[in-house]
Amino acid sequence: MVESLSSASTCQFTVKGSTAITSTKSQPGTPLCWAALIFLLAIAPNIGWGQGNAPATLPPAAQEALNKGILAAKVPDYLLAIRYFEDARKTARDAPVILFNLGLAESRIPGRELRAMAWFGAYLASYPDAPNAAAVKDQIAVLDVKNQSNVSRLIKSMQDAASQIPYYSYEMLEVAVLWANSGDIAVALNTADLIQDKTDKSRAQALIANAQTEAGDITGAKTSLTSALRTADLIPIEFNKSIAHSEIANAQAKAGDIAGARKTVDLLPNGHAKSYAQLAIAEAQTKVGDIAGAQKTMGSALETYKRIQDRSEFSNEMFASAHARAGIAKPPIQTAIAVSDWLKKLDEHKEYYNKCPLNTGPFLDLAGHLKPLPASGDPKKIFTALRITAQDLICAQSEIAGMLKQQAKR
Repeated sequence: MVESLSSASTCQFTVKGSTAITSTKSQPGTPLCWAALIFLLAIAPNIGWGQGNAPATLPPAAQEALNKGILAAKVPDYLLAIRYFEDARKTARDAPVILFNLGLAESRIPGRELRAMAWFGAYLASYPDAPNAAAVKDQIAVLDVKNQSNVSRLIKSMQDAASQIPYYSYEMLEVAVLWANSGDIAVALNTADLIQDKTDKSRAQALIANAQTEAGDITGAKTSLTSALRTADLIPIEFNKSIAHSEIANAQAKAGDIAGARKTVDLLPNGHAKSYAQLAIAEAQTKVGDIAGAQKTMGSALETYKRIQDRSEFSNEMFASAHARAGIAKPPIQTAIAVSDWLKKLDEHKEYYNKCPLNTGPFLDLAGHLKPLPASGDPKKIFTALRITAQDLICAQSEIAGMLKQQAKR
């Protein structure tokens, strides 16, 4: 149980009588208390230490380290337990019982919910018929909700900080997009309505539509894009209007509204924005199997690109990549999620690009990551620090959700 003492001059949380997290003192009139972002997770009672043991014998060294880890967890000293469990992995890298206990230990540390979910995901990948599989899946669901709660608190704190920044239009755009990417579309749209600058507001609405498309809500995405177009019509400066229209055209293409995207592209002057939007349309055509149409659109994009004087190497690479995709009629086949896929996210790997890695950033110590933030001071610096943390969490949350969904299909 967590007891909030946020009414005191020092923001504290006590866990069973001992101080868990302490922030710097709040300043009068400052509503931001960063320590309040972390809460302790209550562990489901139907899974316990060592229950993940599959019918296999561990090497003696691994068994000894595992036993020590379980003893450390019962102290409880979860960081020490994790160290012993990692020692056990040196001779039994993907043994289910070790993966399970790593998940359980990580789940006891506030802020490591995503890492715990990934360890449990690895456990289920290695032992799909585990007797406690249902309980582990329930625990993953609890951890997911807990992480979402942490993310929501982070974004709300970002929004509080943004509201203290003069001319905060762009910062509020970033807040709206993070709400959308975290899955809270209603709050994202309400936040977009707070943006005074019409260019930023229109862009925010288009980017929210992207999140809706990713979530499969095409109807909602098209509604948001209709709002984005209405907002863009109110932009007085043509250059800024083009910025908004480019974002809208890209979002329309992603939502499958190719006709609407073409109409919006026609409003754009020749330039990078127009060529990029045409590439997005070609990509959308490729996804629905219209290869001839995609290649024709690619030709138009290339013609637009040739009219641009400041052509960059990055643009050349992007066109080459788009050309390659335009020749593929079928999407790549998704392979089953393996234990190694989870371990690549959790372990340190330098030989390949690791999108949203779980071995860096706030995942190792979210409370410590937030603790140095001042309760008052430069709201821009506070906003930036919170934004980076929230982006890391949302990115990893999305990756893990996708892997768990794919794993459940097998």
